[in-house]
Amino acid sequence: MIFAFWIVTGLLAIYIFYQDMSSRLISTWALAVFTLVNTSRFLFENNISSLLINMGFTVGYFAICLFTIKVYYYIKTKSSNSSAGIFGWGDVWMCAAIGITLPPEHLVLFFTIGLTLSLVVHLLFFKKNNNVPLAGYLAIYYLLYSGVSGLNPL
Repeated sequence: MIFAFWIVTGLLAIYIFYQDMSSRLISTWALAVFTLVNTSRFLFENNISSLLINMGFTVGYFAICLFTIKVYYYIKTKSSNSSAGIFGWGDVWMCAAIGITLPPEHLVLFFTIGLTLSLVVHLLFFKKNNNVPLAGYLAIYYLLYSGVSGLNPL
């Protein structure tokens, strides 16, 4: 059963990566199914209290990150609206879908490395495009990270 969850998650991650790279638009249904399958897999392996703890930590972590970005842009530009449009809703949804299935120690490590790698890969290979397809990069990185970290039993 776990194998089927990972196969579907992998196929959806590849599809999301393809969509994000080709058009910078991700289908809502693809994100919804990715979230549903990934969360179902997590609940199959863990309990609801673990999911709720992870949700709380994910919200707290991203609240701190987004607050820091807001303060940085405010200091840099003296405008409170300067950070609008940095992240698309697909990027936010993907971060939440991945974050709620990672334990707190994995969450910080995953997103620190994942966001850095996304920027480095994009700057090295796609300099001409100013928009970073973050959700697509994170989807592929999630598969790699899960396999290496032992989250994925395959």
